[in-house]
Amino acid sequence: GTSNFSTAFNFTTGFPTTPQLAYPLNNTGSIPIDTILYWNPSVATVSYDLKLARSADFISSSIVIDTTGLVDTSFAVNNLLYSTFYFWKVKANNFKTLSVISAGSGSFLSRKSSILRSHLLSLNTQSS
Repeated sequence: GTSNFSTAFNFTTGFPTTPQLAYPLNNTGSIPIDTILYWNPSVATVSYDLKLARSADFISSSIVIDTTGLVDTSFAVNNLLYSTFYFWKVKANNFKTLSVISAGSGSFLSRKSSILRSHLLSLNTQSS
């Protein structure tokens, strides 16, 4: 005699695909100092690592956030500095190989301080 087939399983082979950064768009400005970073999911990925820095070369003294093991494709950041350039990148990990693929980094400029903006508006009003 023979038995029935086992329940089917599925699996993916290979390395994770490169995550694509979604928001903020590269080289954009006026991003709120409390915002959410989004990226598109990558195939064959079980977790993501994220770095946010104030320098495009991600030297350790410029790192603002360095987190690992994220399972979602978004990450909330709070209390960024006003009028500051930030650079970010996401890396995809799978079961077999960690830290395989790194997305190209993106950059954005945080919003100007509302206090500064109000002051500039009042100066413009006074000079008219």
